[in-house]
Amino acid sequence: MVDRFPILAPLRVPLRVVLLVVPPRQGKDLDNLALSVLPAVRDALNGPDITAYEVIELKRTAADPEAGLLRFALGSGSQHGSTWQRATDYVARCFELGCVDGG
Repeated sequence: MVDRFPILAPLRVPLRVVLLVVPPRQGKDLDNLALSVLPAVRDALNGPDITAYEVIELKRTAADPEAGLLRFALGSGSQHGSTWQRATDYVARCFELGCVDGG
């Protein structure tokens, strides 16, 4: 059906995968983690064009599981720059504009 009507093919856009990682208590090589996770993400999403990825290491808390925690978010692969930097810039602007209370 997709061969006859290409308009029915899924929309393919550049995709950024952001891995949010709370590492295991004993530590983990985050680059190797990305290399093992990205193919699984690509398979689960059925082949979109992953053009960028980021690994953001979050600090452990006492409530975090021993084995660590991995979550991922998807974003635009067309945007340049760091997702973390965009998030911190947004929060800083909110404080400047009084959108949030700094206390």
